Amino acid sequence: MRFLNIIYLVLLLVALIILVKNPNITSSSVEIPQYKCGDGKCTIPLEDQVTCPEDCFKEEKDSSSYFIIALAVIFLGIFYFNFYRGKIDFRSMTKGRNPFKKHDDYKQVYNYIDSALKIHMDKKKIINNLYHKGWSKKQILYASEDVRWNQRKVLLETAPKVTPNLNPAEDYILRCRSVNIDDKKIKKALLDKGWKKSYIDKAFHNISS
Repeated sequence: MRFLNIIYLVLLLVALIILVKNPNITSSSVEIPQYKCGDGKCTIPLEDQVTCPEDCFKEEKDSSSYFIIALAVIFLGIFYFNFYRGKIDFRSMTKGRNPFKKHDDYKQVYNYIDSALKIHMDKKKIINNLYHKGWSKKQILYASEDVRWNQRKVLLETAPKVTPNLNPAEDYILRCRSVNIDDKKIKKALLDKGWKKSYIDKAFHNISS
């Protein structure tokens, strides 16, 4: 019994020493979070989406808004870099200075390349023909880039309708490949027009064989 009394006195003495050295440690120093529904703060665990949706749904709404904005920016970026052809489009700013002195000269080279590609003329032959006619390498490459750009955009939007004959699909595949359109994009364009996967695969096989 005496031993327990000693332990009690020691603990009491330690508590008194702590209080003397830290007079601010009192029961009043334990702060209870102050909250009010509608103050713009979700005080967890005192508030949640059920007890105070005004505060606790706000963060969720904000994050979803940022997500929607990010998607919109990504979509606009894809459209700008791939399809926009205005005065300040990305390609005009990065493809270099126009090597043609006259617009008529540019159209002449452009139309020749466009027509030659439509009949599946070999690219090297197209370049050699233009080079022998006196056009410079810069002029040929400049016009070729514009032709490929425009043909990609038009081709992906104008896949042929479904027919019993595979010739339209085969011709479409050749035209797309001539301007370096990826096979996956070609297949997707044909699928979107209603072509069955088996027919598309057969058309690719006929071209390769």
